[in-house]
This record gives sequence, C-alpha cells and structure tokens, in this order.
Amino acid sequence: MFKRGQNFAMSIRGFSVLVAIFALMVLLLYVTVASQLIAPESEEVGHTANAERALFVAEGGLNVTELLLKDNWESWTNDVLFPDQDIDGGTFSITLADDDDGDGNLTSDTNGTLIVTVTGTMGDASRTIRAEVDRYGPALMSGVYAGGDVSGEGQVTGDVVDNGDEVPGLDVAAAITAAQANLDNGYATRPDGNYFQGDFPGGSDQPESLNGVIYIDRFGDGSLADVHLSSNLSTTASDPAFMIIIGDLHISGSVVFHGLLYIAGGAVDVDVGGSVQIDGGVITTGSVEFDGSADLTYVAGNVITDTTTSLLTGIGGPHTTTWEEVIP
Repeated sequence: MFKRGQNFAMSIRGFSVLVAIFALMVLLLYVTVASQLIAPESEEVGHTANAERALFVAEGGLNVTELLLKDNWESWTNDVLFPDQDIDGGTFSITLADDDDGDGNLTSDTNGTLIVTVTGTMGDASRTIRAEVDRYGPALMSGVYAGGDVSGEGQVTGDVVDNGDEVPGLDVAAAITAAQANLDNGYATRPDGNYFQGDFPGGSDQPESLNGVIYIDRFGDGSLADVHLSSNLSTTASDPAFMIIIGDLHISGSVVFHGLLYIAGGAVDVDVGGSVQIDGGVITTGSVEFDGSADLTYVAGNVITDTTTSLLTGIGGPHTTTWEEVIP
C-alpha cells in the first residue's frame, strides 16, 4: 500500500511540474507578445515628445532671430549672420525672405517687414514655423498710432492703433537743433530755420511745401501750440517731412503731406478734414479724427527714415507680429 501511495504522490508531483512549466511558457509568451506591442508605442511616445520639444526649439530660434536682426537688419540677405545653432539639446535653422512690399525686389526690404522661417529639430522630429517680423514697434509700422481714440469717416490704408501705450518719445534737444538747421521751405534766412513757437505761419506767409524737420514748440508762456495747415500746401515725396507739434494740429483744404506727423504735449488732438492726402503716418499721444474726404496711406519709406529713427526714442526693435506652423 505504501509503495502504491508513493507512486501516486510521485505522479502528482510530476504533473505539478508539467503545469508549472506550461504556466511559465504561457507567461513567457505573454511577455514576448506584450513587449512587441509596447515597443512601437514607446517609440511613438518618444517621437511625440521629441516633436513637442522640436516646436519649442523652433520658437526659441525665432527669438534668437529677432535678436540677430536687431544688429543685422540691413544685412538680412547674408546667411553667414544667421547660422544654424544648437539650443536645449536640439538644433534650429533660419531662412529669411522679403515680404511682398511691392518694390519687385526680393533682396531689398523697403517696408521694414521680413518673413522668417525657422525649423527646429530634436532627435528624429522636426517642426517648422513661419513668422512675419517687423523691424520696429507698432508706432512706426502703423498708418495711425494714437494714445487716444481714432474716429471719423476718412480713409486710412494701413494699420490703425488707438489707445496705444507705446507712443515713442522724442529727443527734444536733437529735434530742435535739426529743425533750426533746416533752411528749406523758404526759411533760408530765418535765424531759427524751421523751429517755431506756438504756431506756424499761415495765409500768405505759409510756405508752399514742407520738407525736412519742422518743429512747432509750445508758446513762450508754456501753453500748447495750435497749428493750422490749409490751402494748397504740399510736400516733396523725395524729401519727406518730419513735422513735430507740441500741441494741437488742424489740417484742411488741399493739403498733400509726405512724411510723419508727430503730435505730443498733453491732451492733444489731430483734426484732419477736407481733401487732405497724407502719404506717411501719424503718431500722437492724443486722439485723431479724420473727416470728409481725408485720405491717409501708410508709406513706410516716408515714416521710417534715418531722421525719424534717430530722433524718436522707445521705437522698439524687431518683433514678431504673426506666426504659424508650416505643415509639410
């Protein structure tokens, strides 16, 4: 009896070993299959993470491009100045192109706007973004930039910003000096050239054209200037005017103005009516009203000049206005 029981026990133990071996084989098969299923998912997760990081690298590359353009805008066609760079474990590359500024020359920027394309790469993933970058802040890139309201029925072709908080400042001393040294507009013999206080000559004393820097300061008692431009007054397109008024400005009649009107001094207003044509821009700390058939067309070349950029302060540097991802 003992031997038979012993054989039976041995049979049970043998069967248990077979069951254990079978279970191990099943478990091994499960692990093998699971690892094969998980591996692609892990690779996909890793690629997704790299793709997200590649986008961050591209955005970082765009920020770097803005900094490089600050000192190299005039040389934007020189690829050597905008090399590929490593950042945050990835790499970005930069491509610059002229926007459609209407000059027919893709190698020359005339309106202060470039198209920047940046590709960021991280591991096996790449992302590309394309941005529009302006050379200066919004005040110099707008047809009208006002610290107050902009209203009226006149026509403005260009960006209009009202209640803006980035009105540029003015290097007052340098601007006055430049106006005094400007002997155009029939003031060759005038001791102060084109620097006036309180008002600007009107009627038969008003010049037929305005060119260069003209500065109308406050009255001698400190009150704001009150300037009226009217009749057949025009400016020369080849020599745009930079007219600075510390006070109020009223324009009416058949006036054609090429250049930049800069109005500041307090609660000031710009009132434009009649058949006035402005090819350039208006910057004011106050409000602007365009009435009647007044027409303003933003012309970057009449606003962004060596004179305006040297006399205005706080005009801002290269900045991105819009950007989007480019999907291959």
